[in-house]
Amino acid sequence: MKDMIEFSQHFIQGLWFGSDALLQLPNFTNDEVKTYKRILKDHQIIEGSIHTFCKLEADKRAKLGLFGDDAAKLAQLEEVA
Repeated sequence: MKDMIEFSQHFIQGLWFGSDALLQLPNFTNDEVKTYKRILKDHQIIEGSIHTFCKLEADKRAKLGLFGDDAAKLAQLEEVA
């Protein structure tokens, strides 16, 4: 049953098994996920989940420097985060 639920979630969200959940967010690519996780590692933050990312305040997410500081992409992200 668990496998069916996981398959359904991945199918609906357009992810493969093993894909990072951050890829569900607008404009996130594998490169952006790597950048985000590197930034967290540099600040000694272990938990790099989508929940951690969404808990950050908007100004802190903006300061991460994701998307090459593209304001339009950041705005799209803020609509869902």
